[in-house]
Amino acid sequence: MKTLEEVKEEVLDLSGLMCPLPIVLTSEKMRKLKEGQTLTVISTDPGFERDVYNWCAQSGNELISLRKEGDRVVAVIRKSSSSKE
Repeated sequence: MKTLEEVKEEVLDLSGLMCPLPIVLTSEKMRKLKEGQTLTVISTDPGFERDVYNWCAQSGNELISLRKEGDRVVAVIRKSSSSKE
């Protein structure tokens, strides 16, 4: 059975921050998560959609969803057992 800590939804709102901060802060936050935990990241950086896709591929974390909501990009990332973070 998972503990409350393991199922707690983590949200990181990085609206207004520009490259490279959204990926740097996402990476820092992901390092603190346990395997299987998810992080929802919100960003208004125009390059974030491409950057988070590439970062997940390089870091070994799973990009569960990536969607645009107006001027915001919302990414949901799962900490993977193969994570290099």
